[in-house]
Amino acid sequence: MSLVEVAVIVILYFYIHSLWWDFYNNPIGALDELIKTLNNGISRTPQILVWYVVIFILLWIPFGVLMTIIGSVAILAIPPIQISGFLRLDPAHRKQVVGILEDVRIPNPEAVVKMYPHELSGGMRQRVMIAMMMACEPKLLIADEPTTALDVTIQAQILGLMKDLRDREGTAIMMITHDLGVIAETCDAVSVMYAGSVVETGSLEQVLGSPRMPYTIGLLHSIPRIKEEGEVRTDLPIIPGQVPDPNTVFEGCRFHPRCPFADDLCRSTPPPMAEVSEGHFASCHHTELTDDLETAQLAFSTTQFLQSEVSVQ
Repeated sequence: MSLVEVAVIVILYFYIHSLWWDFYNNPIGALDELIKTLNNGISRTPQILVWYVVIFILLWIPFGVLMTIIGSVAILAIPPIQISGFLRLDPAHRKQVVGILEDVRIPNPEAVVKMYPHELSGGMRQRVMIAMMMACEPKLLIADEPTTALDVTIQAQILGLMKDLRDREGTAIMMITHDLGVIAETCDAVSVMYAGSVVETGSLEQVLGSPRMPYTIGLLHSIPRIKEEGEVRTDLPIIPGQVPDPNTVFEGCRFHPRCPFADDLCRSTPPPMAEVSEGHFASCHHTELTDDLETAQLAFSTTQFLQSEVSVQ
C-alpha cells in the first residue's frame, strides 16, 4: 500500500466518522449535505454510495481475493438490495456492464461477464479494474501503479486506454508511480515525493527537464542509459545511502544525509518550498547550486557508492 493510499484511507476514516456523528445529530441535514458533496465532487450515478464503498474496498483488497468468490465483473452494477443476496445481474444491469466493458476495449464482453480472474489475462484484469473505477463517472481517478506486472506492450495499451477515457469523459487522473517513463508518457504536471513530503512540483517539462531539488536530480541521474557504440559503463549511478525510516524525525531537510550539497543549514532548518521559475517549486536551501543540471549530476557521481560493473554493448 502506497503512502498516498494511506493518506486517502486516513481522510476517508475521518470523513466517515464525521458523517456518522452528523447523521446521529441531524440525519436529514447530513443526508442532504452528503448528496450535495457527492454530486458536486465525485460522481453523478444514482447508486453512488454503493459504488464508492465497492471501489474503495477494491483498492484495498487484492483483486483476486475478492473476485474469486463472485464473477469478475458482476460487482460493476450491484444495486443496494443485491449486496446481501446472490449478486446476480438482471438483464438491464448486465447490459450496462457489457457496455462498460466495451468502453475499455474488452473483447467479447458478453463472455467476459461470466468469467473469473483466473480466466483473464493480466491486461484484461487491469481493464476490468479501470472499468470499475470509470463506471461511476468520477471527476478524479487515482491510479496507483496501474502498469505494474504488465509487459511493455500491454502497458502501452492500458496507458492509451486511460488517456482516451480522460479525453472522452473529462476525468482528471492522478498517477502514482515509480516509472518515470509512464510519467513522461501521460502526465502534464509532476510532484516528486521523498520520505513522505513533496520536494518538487511543476510542469512535466520543468521537473523532468530542469530539476532543481537534489533528490529529483539524483533520481533522474540514476536512470540506466545506453552509451555510444563501443563505450563501456563501469558503474551504475545511484543515490548513496538509504531512504530514512518513516518514524525518523529530522530537524532539517530529510534528504540531507544523502545530498552532496548538504551543510549545517540543511541539517538544522527545514527547507522552504522555493519558486525557482514560474509554477516550478523545489524544497531546497541551495537551488542556486542546482541551476546547471550537468554540474549537479557530477556532484552525485563524485559521492556515490560503487555499484556492480555494468557493460552496455
